Amino acid sequence: MSKPDLASLEKLLSEHPGEFAAVIMEPINFTEPAPGFLQGVKDLARKHGALLIFDEICSGFHFGLGGAQKLFGVTPDVACFGKAMGNGFPISCVVGRADVMRMFEEIFYSFTFAGEVSSMAAAMKVLDILEQTDALALIESNGRTLQDGINALAKHAGLAQRVRAIGRPQWSLMKITDESGADSPLLKNLFQQEAVKRGVLLLATHNLSAAHDGQTIHQTLEVYAEVLKTLSSWAQDANPARFLEGPMTQPVFRVR
Repeated sequence: MSKPDLASLEKLLSEHPGEFAAVIMEPINFTEPAPGFLQGVKDLARKHGALLIFDEICSGFHFGLGGAQKLFGVTPDVACFGKAMGNGFPISCVVGRADVMRMFEEIFYSFTFAGEVSSMAAAMKVLDILEQTDALALIESNGRTLQDGINALAKHAGLAQRVRAIGRPQWSLMKITDESGADSPLLKNLFQQEAVKRGVLLLATHNLSAAHDGQTIHQTLEVYAEVLKTLSSWAQDANPARFLEGPMTQPVFRVR
């Protein structure tokens, strides 16, 4: 689906009866799913004999111990998790309904770090910390301070319509656009260039962790205040590209 449209999914599944084994999707990215959308996808998948698989590599543990499926109250047939599980250690997992998971007994399933026990120990410790401390609440609180701060600074710089931090506080995206509302690679490159000069290295997202304390957030916002003020001035220039000090970055993946 090019957009969250249940009708388009219904049409696709109906036009190819019995041909789809599964519907695989991220339950949330930087846009909240509309009320009832995820349940609607699950109902359609079940109606057409397909499994619903959630990719929770990014949403898992960032938004709480239950991931997006608990957050939105929709349990998929299968889900995959990673990244946050091991706090940097190489680990991931596939979970699902018992009858589906029994299929793994009949297939060859292997991966590079299958026998690597230190990652298992790290993941167990991470889960203990998330369950027994206020780490998740701290991540959300500091993430909200950062996100709200960015939006306030953009408004103060006269860029409220062109620079926004969107998504959930724990994992927000810097949306930088031109006057028409389309993504602006030039302004994004200029923002990154000036932020790096001042000690903040970023691509496009803020992936908050418990290590990002209040001082870190404050320092980041101080840098962004300077950068947004500069960007506001450059955006009014007839040729803002002249302020770019190197070649433009290029996307690794492109949507065709």
